[in-house]
Amino acid sequence: MKVKKSIIILTEQSEKLKRLELFTTHNWTVETQTYLSEFFGKGSYQSEHFRMHLTDIKSNEKKEKIISFLNDCINIISNKGLYKSPKSNFLSTIPDWLLSLIIPALVVLGTLLGKYLSDVQNIELKRENKTLMEKSSISPTDSITNKDKYLSNKPK
Repeated sequence: MKVKKSIIILTEQSEKLKRLELFTTHNWTVETQTYLSEFFGKGSYQSEHFRMHLTDIKSNEKKEKIISFLNDCINIISNKGLYKSPKSNFLSTIPDWLLSLIIPALVVLGTLLGKYLSDVQNIELKRENKTLMEKSSISPTDSITNKDKYLSNKPK
């Protein structure tokens, strides 16, 4: 709902109250309480104040207090705006105890998956190294003996 529309509604509620007889205000009270809960939120000070102190209209003096209160509510809306309920995301719907189990489990699974993938990669590298050695027909011991020969023939 828009700010201008809510101001119009509260102004209309004030005008309705001025025209109502004291014994016919119950429907007006329910309607006004609904509007205040919508404009300010169900647990807001304005909604609770109206519900606790202003729903029992027994005198013209009380009517004037309520009209003054509604004018104050109009001022608050024009200065501050309307209440917007917080949007919930996926994580806010999950209980905290479940999150405290899921997050460590994800860390452990990520670590294990990373270790597994690195082991697989090392095995593949060893196989590739072995096939390259077989293709070159040089055994690892040959390369060591050739290295020893080179070092022994090296001038000192």
